[in-house]
Amino acid sequence: MLAIYLLFSLIIESYARITKMKKLLITLNLILIVFIGGTKSVYALQSCPSVGPKLNCFGIQIYASGNKYAGEWQNNTKHGLGTFTFRSGLKYVGEFKSGNVNGQGTATSPNGTKYVGQWKNFKKHGKGTYTYASGSKYIGEWYNNKKHGRGIFTYANGDKYVGGFKNGNRNGQGTYTLFDGTVKEGIWGNGNFLDAGNTPLTKPKVIAKRQPKRTTSKSKKETKMYSTGSGTGFAITNLGHVITNYHVISECAQVKIHHKGKSAIATIISRDKVNDLALLRGKFRPEKIYRLSDKSPELTQDIYVAGYPFGRKISGSVKVTRGIVSSLTGAGNNFSNIQIDAAINPGNSGGPIIDAESGNVIGVTVAVLKKNKKSRITPQNTNFGIKASIVKNLLRGNSVNVPAPETSNISRSERNKIIQGGTYYLSCWRTMAQIKKMKRKKIMFQN
Repeated sequence: MLAIYLLFSLIIESYARITKMKKLLITLNLILIVFIGGTKSVYALQSCPSVGPKLNCFGIQIYASGNKYAGEWQNNTKHGLGTFTFRSGLKYVGEFKSGNVNGQGTATSPNGTKYVGQWKNFKKHGKGTYTYASGSKYIGEWYNNKKHGRGIFTYANGDKYVGGFKNGNRNGQGTYTLFDGTVKEGIWGNGNFLDAGNTPLTKPKVIAKRQPKRTTSKSKKETKMYSTGSGTGFAITNLGHVITNYHVISECAQVKIHHKGKSAIATIISRDKVNDLALLRGKFRPEKIYRLSDKSPELTQDIYVAGYPFGRKISGSVKVTRGIVSSLTGAGNNFSNIQIDAAINPGNSGGPIIDAESGNVIGVTVAVLKKNKKSRITPQNTNFGIKASIVKNLLRGNSVNVPAPETSNISRSERNKIIQGGTYYLSCWRTMAQIKKMKRKKIMFQN
Protein backbone atom coordinates (compact mmCIF):
# COMPACT_ATOMS: atom_id res chain seq x y z
CA MET A 1 0.00 0.00 0.00
CA LEU A 2 2.95 2.30 0.66
CA ALA A 3 4.04 1.76 -2.93
CA ILE A 4 0.52 2.68 -4.17
CA TYR A 5 0.57 5.81 -2.07
CA LEU A 6 3.98 6.89 -3.36
CA LEU A 7 2.93 6.27 -6.98
CA PHE A 8 -0.23 8.34 -6.69
CA SER A 9 1.57 11.01 -4.68
CA LEU A 10 4.20 11.35 -7.42
CA ILE A 11 1.50 11.69 -10.10
CA ILE A 12 -0.35 14.30 -8.08
CA GLU A 13 2.85 16.23 -7.38
CA SER A 14 3.84 16.26 -11.06
CA TYR A 15 0.40 17.48 -12.12
CA ALA A 16 0.42 20.20 -9.49
CA ARG A 17 3.81 21.48 -10.68
CA ILE A 18 2.52 21.70 -14.23
CA THR A 19 -0.59 23.60 -13.21
CA LYS A 20 1.26 25.59 -10.50
CA MET A 21 -1.62 24.92 -8.09
CA LYS A 22 -0.21 24.23 -4.63
CA LYS A 23 -3.66 24.06 -3.05
CA LEU A 24 -4.61 21.33 -5.50
CA LEU A 25 -1.50 19.35 -4.45
CA ILE A 26 -2.43 19.52 -0.77
CA THR A 27 -6.12 18.76 -1.39
CA LEU A 28 -5.48 15.76 -3.60
CA ASN A 29 -2.90 14.39 -1.17
CA LEU A 30 -5.37 14.62 1.68
CA ILE A 31 -7.99 12.82 -0.40
CA LEU A 32 -5.44 10.11 -1.12
CA ILE A 33 -4.64 9.78 2.59
CA VAL A 34 -8.32 9.31 3.41
CA PHE A 35 -8.52 6.61 0.74
CA ILE A 36 -5.40 4.88 2.04
CA GLY A 37 -6.52 5.20 5.64
CA GLY A 38 -9.87 3.61 4.80
CA THR A 39 -8.29 0.37 3.67
CA LYS A 40 -7.17 -2.51 5.86
CA SER A 41 -3.50 -2.21 5.07
CA VAL A 42 -0.27 -1.06 6.63
CA TYR A 43 -1.87 2.37 6.87
CA ALA A 44 -5.16 1.19 8.38
CA LEU A 45 -5.14 4.25 10.68
CA GLN A 46 -7.48 7.18 10.99
CA SER A 47 -6.46 10.39 9.25
CA CYS A 48 -4.66 12.91 11.42
CA PRO A 49 -6.63 16.05 12.32
CA SER A 50 -5.83 19.24 10.45
CA VAL A 51 -5.21 20.99 13.76
CA GLY A 52 -4.12 19.68 17.12
CA PRO A 53 -1.80 16.85 18.06
CA LYS A 54 -1.31 13.80 15.85
CA LEU A 55 -2.07 10.77 18.01
CA ASN A 56 -1.85 7.31 16.42
CA CYS A 57 -2.91 8.41 12.95
CA PHE A 58 -1.77 8.72 9.34
CA GLY A 59 -1.11 12.13 7.85
CA ILE A 60 1.05 14.51 5.85
CA GLN A 61 3.16 17.30 7.31
CA ILE A 62 4.65 19.95 5.01
CA TYR A 63 7.32 21.97 6.80
CA ALA A 64 8.25 25.61 6.28
CA SER A 65 11.63 24.47 4.96
CA GLY A 66 9.92 22.66 2.10
CA ASN A 67 10.49 19.19 3.54
CA LYS A 68 7.53 16.81 3.64
CA TYR A 69 6.58 13.76 5.70
CA ALA A 70 3.78 11.34 4.83
CA GLY A 71 3.15 8.42 7.12
CA GLU A 72 2.29 7.24 10.59
CA TRP A 73 2.28 9.38 13.73
CA GLN A 74 2.20 8.52 17.41
CA ASN A 75 2.09 11.00 20.29
CA ASN A 76 2.62 13.85 17.84
CA THR A 77 5.92 12.40 16.53
CA LYS A 78 6.78 10.43 13.42
CA HIS A 79 6.52 6.79 14.46
CA GLY A 80 5.94 3.76 12.23
CA LEU A 81 6.18 3.57 8.45
CA GLY A 82 6.49 6.71 6.39
CA THR A 83 8.16 8.75 3.67
CA PHE A 84 10.27 11.85 4.30
CA THR A 85 11.12 13.97 1.27
CA PHE A 86 13.71 16.70 1.70
CA ARG A 87 13.66 19.92 -0.27
CA SER A 88 17.01 18.88 -1.75
CA GLY A 89 15.36 15.85 -3.35
CA LEU A 90 16.71 13.27 -0.89
CA LYS A 91 13.95 10.79 -0.04
CA TYR A 92 13.70 8.24 2.77
CA VAL A 93 11.08 5.48 2.82
CA GLY A 94 10.93 3.17 5.82
CA GLU A 95 10.64 2.97 9.59
CA PHE A 96 10.57 5.84 12.05
CA LYS A 97 10.78 5.74 15.83
CA SER A 98 10.25 8.60 18.28
CA GLY A 99 10.51 11.19 15.50
CA ASN A 100 13.73 9.94 13.93
CA VAL A 101 14.81 7.46 11.26
CA ASN A 102 15.26 4.13 13.05
CA GLY A 103 14.92 0.61 11.69
CA GLN A 104 14.78 -0.69 8.13
CA GLY A 105 14.55 1.78 5.28
CA THR A 106 15.71 3.11 1.91
CA ALA A 107 17.25 6.51 1.19
CA THR A 108 17.59 7.77 -2.39
CA SER A 109 19.47 10.91 -3.46
CA PRO A 110 18.93 12.95 -6.65
CA ASN A 111 22.54 12.24 -7.67
CA GLY A 112 21.79 8.52 -7.88
CA THR A 113 23.21 7.26 -4.58
CA LYS A 114 21.01 4.80 -2.70
CA TYR A 115 21.16 3.04 0.67
CA VAL A 116 18.97 0.09 1.62
CA GLY A 117 19.36 -1.28 5.11
CA GLN A 118 19.29 -0.55 8.81
CA TRP A 119 19.35 2.88 10.42
CA LYS A 120 19.85 4.38 13.86
CA ASN A 121 19.03 8.05 14.43
CA PHE A 122 19.23 8.68 10.66
CA LYS A 123 22.68 7.13 10.42
CA LYS A 124 23.54 3.94 8.59
CA HIS A 125 23.92 1.40 11.38
CA GLY A 126 23.79 -2.39 11.04
CA LYS A 127 23.53 -4.29 7.77
CA GLY A 128 22.97 -2.46 4.52
CA THR A 129 23.78 -1.89 0.85
CA TYR A 130 25.07 1.47 -0.43
CA THR A 131 25.11 2.13 -4.17
CA TYR A 132 27.26 5.07 -5.25
CA ALA A 133 26.45 7.38 -8.15
CA SER A 134 29.64 6.18 -9.85
CA GLY A 135 28.31 2.61 -9.92
CA SER A 136 30.43 1.32 -7.03
CA LYS A 137 28.58 -0.69 -4.37
CA TYR A 138 29.20 -1.67 -0.75
CA ILE A 139 27.31 -4.54 0.92
CA GLY A 140 28.01 -5.18 4.56
CA GLU A 141 28.12 -3.83 8.08
CA TRP A 142 27.84 -0.19 9.17
CA TYR A 143 28.47 1.61 12.43
CA ASN A 144 27.60 5.24 13.08
CA ASN A 145 27.31 6.01 9.35
CA LYS A 146 30.65 4.38 8.45
CA LYS A 147 31.60 1.05 6.90
CA HIS A 148 32.60 -0.99 9.92
CA GLY A 149 32.83 -4.78 10.18
CA ARG A 150 32.69 -7.33 7.38
CA GLY A 151 31.74 -6.22 3.90
CA ILE A 152 32.12 -6.43 0.14
CA PHE A 153 33.06 -3.34 -1.89
CA THR A 154 32.68 -3.64 -5.66
CA TYR A 155 34.25 -0.73 -7.55
CA ALA A 156 32.88 0.70 -10.77
CA ASN A 157 36.09 -0.22 -12.60
CA GLY A 158 35.69 -3.91 -11.75
CA ASP A 159 37.95 -4.08 -8.68
CA LYS A 160 36.54 -5.90 -5.63
CA TYR A 161 37.43 -6.03 -1.95
CA VAL A 162 36.06 -8.66 0.46
CA GLY A 163 37.04 -8.40 4.10
CA GLY A 164 37.12 -6.20 7.19
CA PHE A 165 36.44 -2.49 7.51
CA LYS A 166 36.98 -0.01 10.34
CA ASN A 167 35.86 3.62 10.44
CA GLY A 168 35.10 3.51 6.71
CA ASN A 169 38.47 2.07 5.60
CA ARG A 170 39.76 -1.39 4.71
CA ASN A 171 41.06 -2.86 7.94
CA GLY A 172 41.99 -6.35 9.11
CA GLN A 173 41.98 -9.51 7.03
CA GLY A 174 40.81 -8.98 3.47
CA THR A 175 41.20 -9.81 -0.21
CA TYR A 176 41.45 -7.17 -2.94
CA THR A 177 40.97 -8.45 -6.50
CA LEU A 178 41.82 -6.07 -9.34
CA PHE A 179 39.85 -6.11 -12.59
CA ASP A 180 42.83 -7.74 -14.36
CA GLY A 181 42.82 -10.69 -11.92
CA THR A 182 45.66 -9.53 -9.64
CA VAL A 183 44.96 -10.47 -6.02
CA LYS A 184 46.18 -8.88 -2.79
CA GLU A 185 45.28 -10.98 0.23
CA GLY A 186 46.36 -10.30 3.78
CA ILE A 187 46.26 -7.65 6.48
CA TRP A 188 44.99 -4.12 5.80
CA GLY A 189 45.20 -1.00 7.94
CA ASN A 190 43.55 2.39 7.41
CA GLY A 191 42.82 1.49 3.79
CA ASN A 192 46.38 0.41 2.97
CA PHE A 193 47.78 -3.08 2.30
CA LEU A 194 50.21 -3.96 5.10
CA ASP A 195 51.15 -7.61 5.04
CA ALA A 196 50.49 -10.74 2.99
CA GLY A 197 50.47 -12.95 6.07
CA ASN A 198 47.41 -14.22 7.89
CA THR A 199 48.45 -12.73 11.24
CA PRO A 200 48.79 -9.11 12.45
CA LEU A 201 52.18 -7.46 12.06
CA THR A 202 52.61 -6.81 15.78
CA LYS A 203 54.70 -9.53 17.42
CA PRO A 204 54.42 -10.71 21.01
CA LYS A 205 57.00 -9.32 23.37
CA VAL A 206 59.89 -11.72 24.00
CA ILE A 207 61.42 -11.83 27.49
CA ALA A 208 65.18 -12.38 27.28
CA LYS A 209 66.79 -15.49 28.82
CA ARG A 210 63.48 -17.00 29.85
CA GLN A 211 63.26 -20.65 29.01
CA PRO A 212 59.92 -21.99 27.74
CA LYS A 213 57.94 -23.99 30.26
CA ARG A 214 57.70 -27.69 29.77
CA THR A 215 54.39 -29.03 28.55
CA THR A 216 52.63 -30.67 31.46
CA SER A 217 49.52 -32.75 31.72
CA LYS A 218 47.79 -29.69 33.16
CA SER A 219 48.56 -27.50 30.11
CA LYS A 220 47.37 -30.27 27.81
CA LYS A 221 44.15 -30.34 29.77
CA GLU A 222 43.83 -26.57 29.32
CA THR A 223 43.94 -26.93 25.51
CA LYS A 224 41.77 -30.02 25.25
CA MET A 225 38.25 -29.19 24.02
CA TYR A 226 35.02 -30.17 25.73
CA SER A 227 31.40 -30.00 24.59
CA THR A 228 29.94 -27.32 26.87
CA GLY A 229 26.76 -26.09 25.24
CA SER A 230 24.33 -26.49 22.40
CA GLY A 231 21.91 -24.65 20.21
CA THR A 232 19.95 -25.06 16.99
CA GLY A 233 20.64 -24.17 13.36
CA PHE A 234 18.87 -24.65 10.03
CA ALA A 235 20.01 -25.09 6.43
CA ILE A 236 19.26 -22.38 3.86
CA THR A 237 21.30 -23.58 0.85
CA ASN A 238 22.33 -26.89 -0.70
CA LEU A 239 25.96 -25.85 -0.17
CA GLY A 240 25.77 -26.37 3.59
CA HIS A 241 25.04 -22.82 4.75
CA VAL A 242 23.38 -22.80 8.18
CA ILE A 243 21.77 -19.94 10.13
CA THR A 244 21.90 -19.73 13.94
CA ASN A 245 22.27 -17.12 16.72
CA TYR A 246 25.49 -15.22 17.38
CA HIS A 247 25.32 -16.06 21.08
CA VAL A 248 25.26 -19.80 20.28
CA ILE A 249 28.73 -19.68 18.67
CA SER A 250 30.32 -16.49 20.05
CA GLU A 251 32.54 -18.07 22.70
CA CYS A 252 33.17 -21.44 21.05
CA ALA A 253 36.61 -22.64 20.03
CA GLN A 254 34.85 -25.01 17.62
CA VAL A 255 31.28 -25.53 16.45
CA LYS A 256 29.94 -28.83 15.14
CA ILE A 257 26.79 -29.44 13.08
CA HIS A 258 25.07 -32.73 13.96
CA HIS A 259 22.38 -34.60 12.05
CA LYS A 260 21.30 -38.25 12.10
CA GLY A 261 24.43 -39.57 13.76
CA LYS A 262 26.88 -37.59 11.62
CA SER A 263 28.73 -34.37 12.43
CA ALA A 264 30.63 -31.73 10.49
CA ILE A 265 32.92 -29.00 11.80
CA ALA A 266 31.40 -25.62 10.96
CA THR A 267 33.22 -22.70 9.42
CA ILE A 268 31.90 -19.40 10.80
CA ILE A 269 31.33 -17.27 7.69
CA SER A 270 29.90 -14.19 9.39
CA ARG A 271 28.96 -12.92 12.85
CA ASP A 272 26.32 -10.25 13.46
CA LYS A 273 26.51 -9.38 17.15
CA VAL A 274 24.05 -6.49 16.87
CA ASN A 275 21.21 -8.64 15.52
CA ASP A 276 22.38 -11.86 17.23
CA LEU A 277 22.84 -13.84 14.01
CA ALA A 278 25.59 -16.05 12.63
CA LEU A 279 26.15 -17.68 9.24
CA LEU A 280 27.91 -21.05 9.26
CA ARG A 281 28.96 -23.50 6.57
CA GLY A 282 29.70 -27.19 6.89
CA LYS A 283 31.13 -29.68 4.41
CA PHE A 284 27.91 -31.63 3.87
CA ARG A 285 24.86 -31.60 1.64
CA PRO A 286 21.57 -30.96 3.48
CA GLU A 287 18.69 -33.37 2.94
CA LYS A 288 16.26 -30.45 2.98
CA ILE A 289 16.61 -26.69 3.09
CA TYR A 290 14.37 -23.97 4.44
CA ARG A 291 13.15 -21.08 2.32
CA LEU A 292 13.04 -17.56 3.75
CA SER A 293 9.77 -15.66 3.57
CA ASP A 294 9.69 -12.38 1.65
CA LYS A 295 6.51 -11.26 3.42
CA SER A 296 6.30 -9.30 6.65
CA PRO A 297 5.05 -11.33 9.64
CA GLU A 298 1.37 -10.86 10.46
CA LEU A 299 -0.29 -10.59 13.84
CA THR A 300 -1.91 -13.93 14.90
CA GLN A 301 -0.05 -15.73 12.09
CA ASP A 302 0.13 -19.47 12.87
CA ILE A 303 3.70 -20.66 13.31
CA TYR A 304 5.84 -23.64 14.32
CA VAL A 305 9.17 -23.51 16.15
CA ALA A 306 11.71 -26.30 15.57
CA GLY A 307 14.81 -27.01 17.62
CA TYR A 308 16.67 -29.00 20.22
CA PRO A 309 15.55 -27.71 23.64
CA PHE A 310 17.73 -28.97 26.49
CA GLY A 311 20.19 -30.35 23.94
CA ARG A 312 20.04 -34.12 23.79
CA LYS A 313 19.14 -34.60 27.45
CA ILE A 314 15.55 -35.55 26.56
CA SER A 315 16.18 -37.17 23.18
CA GLY A 316 18.18 -36.69 20.00
CA SER A 317 15.11 -35.91 17.86
CA VAL A 318 14.09 -32.45 16.72
CA LYS A 319 11.21 -30.99 18.75
CA VAL A 320 8.41 -28.80 17.44
CA THR A 321 6.05 -26.43 19.27
CA ARG A 322 3.16 -24.43 17.85
CA GLY A 323 1.88 -20.91 18.43
CA ILE A 324 1.14 -17.55 16.84
CA VAL A 325 2.87 -14.26 16.19
CA SER A 326 1.69 -12.26 19.21
CA SER A 327 3.46 -8.96 18.43
CA LEU A 328 5.21 -7.43 15.43
CA THR A 329 7.96 -5.93 17.60
CA GLY A 330 10.31 -7.30 20.22
CA ALA A 331 11.22 -6.09 23.68
CA GLY A 332 11.75 -2.34 23.89
CA ASN A 333 9.98 -1.80 20.54
CA ASN A 334 12.74 -3.64 18.67
CA PHE A 335 11.41 -3.56 15.11
CA SER A 336 13.89 -6.21 13.95
CA ASN A 337 12.18 -8.77 16.22
CA ILE A 338 8.77 -10.39 16.59
CA GLN A 339 7.10 -11.82 19.68
CA ILE A 340 5.67 -15.35 19.66
CA ASP A 341 3.82 -17.49 22.17
CA ALA A 342 5.17 -20.88 21.01
CA ALA A 343 7.10 -22.56 23.82
CA ILE A 344 10.91 -22.33 23.61
CA ASN A 345 13.56 -23.46 26.08
CA PRO A 346 17.35 -23.42 26.47
CA GLY A 347 18.75 -25.07 23.35
CA ASN A 348 16.10 -23.64 20.98
CA SER A 349 18.35 -20.66 20.19
CA GLY A 350 18.98 -20.28 16.47
CA GLY A 351 16.09 -22.48 15.38
CA PRO A 352 13.60 -21.56 12.63
CA ILE A 353 10.19 -19.96 13.19
CA ILE A 354 8.08 -21.46 10.41
CA ASP A 355 4.89 -20.24 8.76
CA ALA A 356 2.34 -23.02 9.32
CA GLU A 357 0.90 -22.78 5.80
CA SER A 358 3.79 -22.18 3.38
CA GLY A 359 6.63 -23.68 5.43
CA ASN A 360 8.70 -20.53 4.84
CA VAL A 361 10.89 -19.23 7.67
CA ILE A 362 9.60 -15.92 9.08
CA GLY A 363 12.13 -15.63 11.90
CA VAL A 364 14.92 -17.10 14.02
CA THR A 365 14.35 -18.04 17.66
CA VAL A 366 16.45 -15.79 19.89
CA ALA A 367 15.29 -15.30 23.50
CA VAL A 368 12.71 -15.65 26.23
CA LEU A 369 11.60 -12.96 28.66
CA LYS A 370 13.09 -13.84 32.01
CA LYS A 371 11.47 -13.65 35.45
CA ASN A 372 11.36 -10.17 36.95
CA LYS A 373 13.26 -10.40 40.24
CA LYS A 374 11.64 -7.28 41.70
CA SER A 375 8.01 -8.12 40.91
CA ARG A 376 8.62 -11.89 41.07
CA ILE A 377 6.42 -12.25 38.00
CA THR A 378 7.23 -15.13 35.68
CA PRO A 379 6.33 -14.21 32.06
CA GLN A 380 4.18 -16.74 30.24
CA ASN A 381 4.58 -17.49 26.51
CA THR A 382 6.60 -14.31 25.94
CA ASN A 383 9.34 -15.30 23.49
CA PHE A 384 11.12 -13.52 20.66
CA GLY A 385 12.50 -14.12 17.18
CA ILE A 386 14.58 -12.19 14.63
CA LYS A 387 12.68 -11.32 11.46
CA ALA A 388 13.60 -13.12 8.22
CA SER A 389 14.26 -9.75 6.54
CA ILE A 390 17.21 -9.22 8.90
CA VAL A 391 18.55 -12.68 8.01
CA LYS A 392 18.36 -11.75 4.32
CA ASN A 393 20.49 -8.66 4.98
CA LEU A 394 23.16 -10.92 6.50
CA LEU A 395 23.07 -13.24 3.48
CA ARG A 396 23.23 -10.38 0.96
CA GLY A 397 26.22 -8.96 2.83
CA ASN A 398 28.01 -12.27 2.36
CA SER A 399 26.89 -12.85 -1.26
CA VAL A 400 24.89 -15.97 -0.36
CA ASN A 401 22.03 -16.66 -2.76
CA VAL A 402 19.02 -18.55 -1.43
CA PRO A 403 16.01 -20.14 -3.17
CA ALA A 404 12.82 -18.12 -3.61
CA PRO A 405 10.13 -18.65 -0.96
CA GLU A 406 7.20 -20.99 -1.43
CA THR A 407 4.21 -19.20 -2.94
CA SER A 408 1.60 -21.82 -2.08
CA ASN A 409 0.68 -23.91 0.93
CA ILE A 410 2.54 -27.17 1.52
CA SER A 411 1.28 -30.40 3.05
CA ARG A 412 1.93 -31.45 6.62
CA SER A 413 4.04 -34.32 5.31
CA GLU A 414 6.29 -32.01 3.27
CA ARG A 415 6.61 -29.56 6.15
CA ASN A 416 7.69 -32.37 8.46
CA LYS A 417 10.32 -33.55 5.95
CA ILE A 418 11.81 -30.04 5.85
CA ILE A 419 11.86 -29.81 9.66
CA GLN A 420 13.44 -33.24 10.09
CA GLY A 421 15.91 -32.89 7.22
CA GLY A 422 16.94 -29.23 7.60
CA THR A 423 17.09 -28.55 11.36
CA TYR A 424 20.38 -29.27 13.11
CA TYR A 425 21.74 -29.76 16.59
CA LEU A 426 24.79 -27.52 17.11
CA SER A 427 27.40 -28.26 19.74
CA CYS A 428 29.80 -25.69 21.18
CA TRP A 429 33.31 -26.85 22.12
CA ARG A 430 35.60 -24.95 24.47
CA THR A 431 38.99 -25.39 26.07
CA MET A 432 39.28 -25.64 29.85
CA ALA A 433 40.71 -22.11 29.90
CA GLN A 434 37.59 -20.85 28.15
CA ILE A 435 35.31 -22.83 30.43
CA LYS A 436 36.79 -21.09 33.45
CA LYS A 437 35.91 -17.72 31.96
CA MET A 438 32.59 -18.79 30.52
CA LYS A 439 29.47 -16.98 31.53
CA ARG A 440 26.01 -18.18 30.75
CA LYS A 441 24.31 -16.14 28.06
CA LYS A 442 20.67 -16.06 26.93
CA ILE A 443 19.25 -19.53 26.31
CA MET A 444 22.10 -21.57 24.94
CA PHE A 445 21.86 -24.88 26.76
CA GLN A 446 24.90 -25.69 28.92
CA ASN A 447 25.84 -29.35 29.15
